[in-house]
Amino acid sequence: MRPRPLDVPELLDLCIGYLGHSPSDLLACALVARAWAHPAQSRLFRVAHVTNPSFPSNGNAISRFSGALSASPHLLPLVKQLELDFEFRRRPHDNSIKRISALVFPRLQMLKVTLPLNPFWFDEAKHVKLLAGLASLHRLCLVFNSSLIHCADFLTDLPPVQHLELTFHRLTYDFQLATLPATSVQDVSLKSLRLFVSDFDESVMRPGAPLDLTLGSLNLSRMAAFSVDAGVSTPWNIIHKEFIQILDMDTIDGSTVIKLSEFPNLEFVRLIMYLPDDHLPDMILPTLRTSAQCKRLHTIVMSVPDAFHLPEAESSELDLVLSTKSSPAVSAVEFEQSADPDPNQNGQFEEDIRNMFPLLAAKNVLRITSRSYVSMDRRWRDLVDAL
Repeated sequence: MRPRPLDVPELLDLCIGYLGHSPSDLLACALVARAWAHPAQSRLFRVAHVTNPSFPSNGNAISRFSGALSASPHLLPLVKQLELDFEFRRRPHDNSIKRISALVFPRLQMLKVTLPLNPFWFDEAKHVKLLAGLASLHRLCLVFNSSLIHCADFLTDLPPVQHLELTFHRLTYDFQLATLPATSVQDVSLKSLRLFVSDFDESVMRPGAPLDLTLGSLNLSRMAAFSVDAGVSTPWNIIHKEFIQILDMDTIDGSTVIKLSEFPNLEFVRLIMYLPDDHLPDMILPTLRTSAQCKRLHTIVMSVPDAFHLPEAESSELDLVLSTKSSPAVSAVEFEQSADPDPNQNGQFEEDIRNMFPLLAAKNVLRITSRSYVSMDRRWRDLVDAL
């Protein structure tokens, strides 16, 4: 008897793969037949995101998640990415966090933990740290919403991950805590490091003093990718620029000019531009002029606000620098809209960019994209994974 198409495992896997963004459809597929269960479950559990478990509407999501995996341990190897969001969680009254830390995820590659506002929760953070010690883990993402003084406690004795992402949300009562104490992580040799800080004063966002991270105990000697926010004092003194291939950073007025010529192996650079009064930050043009000696630089990304406008003299000078003064190896200069596009604009952003930068358009290197913040995170991780 000739086999039917869906009896071929490869074809079945391909068909179910098209339903990867629909959990309800994947759940239905998992119940169709035994042969359908594994390809459907592998997509259902590949990325596990448990968020805001203190909300009554969600119940205790952590407890339900850990209970389901404890009852079905064959699902544990399917989890490749685990995201636990405790941002609004009160101090737990059960052992759900302890139970999930006791589970063994043999193929977990990425762990992202959003730590809560409640500083007294840190006595239970040790259970989350057990997950970060898994041998298969190569990316650790930590989001700190609590008082910064507790961050060092959590970062002490980091596992030997390759990629580290640290995000700090500083609240009003955190502004005076500008220094993160040194941590004992001498054995961590990072391939990529990403640092981001946001400041909130009640309902109004405002910049605070730059966060001075004491990273001297991290081994950055072989780091190939570095992303840094304007809210962090950049630790250039401990970074070996000759190994950096990917550079992603904020540019604001008053920032130090970055000599890209000191990065001989630089291949990709992304500059996030904040435009006070619709003018270029004063360090942009001097920084870009130093890229001519970067013989391997193939992509320059200019991440710009949703409403991007420049005086004609500044846009012309930027167009000239990017088209004639940058590295001859550059094959793409991309203007990235750093917010979801307005559906009422009907391509206005693309038209404005082409009008502002005719030299780049004539060289056929101009690229125009719109990315959500989620897709920007994904692009960063795809880039560093390809190193």
